[in-house]
Formats: sequence, structure tokens, C-alpha cells
Amino acid sequence: MAIIVPNVASSITTNGSVVDSENKWVWVGARTALAASGTAVWYRTSTSTSGCELIGFSLSPGQNEMFGPFNSPNGVSVTGIVTACAIVWMKSGSA
Repeated sequence: MAIIVPNVASSITTNGSVVDSENKWVWVGARTALAASGTAVWYRTSTSTSGCELIGFSLSPGQNEMFGPFNSPNGVSVTGIVTACAIVWMKSGSA
């Protein structure tokens, strides 16, 4: 059994799609500052299409949450980032 390990990471502060995330293993998440709660919603498509929500995060101040690994043939995107930072880890290259 192969162990999937991410080798690319990014913090996202604006809504949008994750470039080159199609058919890749991804871990998605969100984090908040120590003094503010926040939200972020991840989608299993390259656009924020209603009905294709993957996971939503509603975090208290100072929290960090991750979900995955997940593989979407259509990539992933994030929207609804409010006083938070969306996080994505990805396994780039051959699985």
C-alpha cells in the first residue's frame, strides 16, 4: 500500500480555484487568527458550483482544521473565506 504524502502547499485568502488540482490528491482546510473566528467553503470542482460542496469550515479564534486526502477529477476551489485563511496541501506529480 502506497503512502500519499503532500509535496505542495498554499495559503489562500481570496475565493478561487486551485490551479492544477485536477486528478491530484489534496488536503483542504482553514485556519483563523488568535483573535477572530472565520469561515471557508471548499468545492469538489474548479468553480464554486452549488451542490458540489466538499466541506465547510466555521472556526473559532485560533483554530486550524484539515480534511483529506481527497481526489477530484475536476479539481477543487474555495469560496466564502471570511476572516480566515484557506489551506491546501497537494500531492503533485504521479501518485
